Amino acid sequence: MHLPTRVTTVLGAVGCVLITASCSGRFSSDGLSGPDSDFVLTISPKADTLAPGATRQLAQRVSDDEGATHDLTVTWNSESAAIASVDAHGIVTAIAPGTAHIVARAGDISDSATIVVRTFNALTVEPSIVSIPLGGELQLSVGGPIGTASSHAGEPVRWMSSDPSVATVDPHGFVSTIGVGDVTLSAQIGTSRGSAALSVKPNAVASIRITPANSSINLTATQQLDAVLLDANGGELPTARVNW
Repeated sequence: MHLPTRVTTVLGAVGCVLITASCSGRFSSDGLSGPDSDFVLTISPKADTLAPGATRQLAQRVSDDEGATHDLTVTWNSESAAIASVDAHGIVTAIAPGTAHIVARAGDISDSATIVVRTFNALTVEPSIVSIPLGGELQLSVGGPIGTASSHAGEPVRWMSSDPSVATVDPHGFVSTIGVGDVTLSAQIGTSRGSAALSVKPNAVASIRITPANSSINLTATQQLDAVLLDANGGELPTARVNW
């Protein structure tokens, strides 16, 4: 009876040593973090903008809750490989315009970076997204290619509207609204091009003008009344419906 008791004690001691080693390291025997890990994986930069064909090295760091760095195996993956790919060393290659999320993993911990891929010779048109009421006007401006500090002062700009029935734009970037709807307004200088999205909304009715305003008619006679809906600036709203 003494021998089994002695064997049980020895096995219990060995089990305790193994458990203690696992807890103090906070990772499993394969070097990856476990479910109760205090490790944090951080990659940098967290966001970047690249032109197609460009590359960027992403850095990774695994640290514990005391800030100490640990050398764990990190795997890399792109959630949109058609836009930007990443190799086993964290080197990102921009492929086509769009947005891709690059994910790094070490065991059950992970971090991600956002990579925006766009053509750098695109012009900046401001405001780029805007909504104005029918009858409103807007001045657009154009800047240099994205990602550069250059401007196009003195160079001719060609302005275009995708739907002149909604809005037109003159050679100076001045926009006039014609109808309700959505339209893309583009600017082009040489081979560089940019655009702005414009949404023209129906005008709110501020008042109603009835003519004649005063009238006196005989019994059983009739009188035609006309009503015109007006916006806050006194402009007529020809497309608005009048209910009598």
